[in-house]
Amino acid sequence: MRRPNIIVGMEPTGHYWLNLAYHLKGQAFQVVVVNPMRVKRSKELDDDSPTKNDTKGTKFIAQVVRDGRYHEPTLTEDVYANYGKKAALHLLERGYMPEDIRKTSEEDLLLEVKEAAKRGVGIKRIKALKQAAEDSIGLTVGLRMARQEIRYLIDQYKALEERLIALESQLEAIILHVPGSDQMMAIKGVSAMTVAQ
Repeated sequence: MRRPNIIVGMEPTGHYWLNLAYHLKGQAFQVVVVNPMRVKRSKELDDDSPTKNDTKGTKFIAQVVRDGRYHEPTLTEDVYANYGKKAALHLLERGYMPEDIRKTSEEDLLLEVKEAAKRGVGIKRIKALKQAAEDSIGLTVGLRMARQEIRYLIDQYKALEERLIALESQLEAIILHVPGSDQMMAIKGVSAMTVAQ
């Protein structure tokens, strides 16, 4: 049950806010997000100082939330949070829509998914996926074009992912020349990308 009248607002910049959002939601707080540009504009209107700090940011986020200019984020849970990226992309690439998932047997879906994700996907997740498809209210018309558009978007995603991997590799090579970087990366959980950030 949600805690009454307790709203926690945050800017959804990067991925850093997600852990806190999940934690707060688990504690029954209402988690909302605000548009970072709206916060910036509020600051520009109310504050002549160019300095930026966490205290100021918090004040302006609170103002935007108080004005009701926020929305509740969709925090993936259950089957959506657990369903692996490889498995999901594989099904999308193959053109599976909720209607197709409903019509396909659990065994056939599991075989299909196992082509992409050898581990982490069992019959329990397939059942949850089928239930999500049953509950879906998605469109059932124009699916041929929708499938083509999804394939196009996946191709774009894969191209960007490859480019990102190449850039990260170059950045990691550069980071090794920064004094003290090897000591920082020796800390458990601290990667070259963390040091770069």
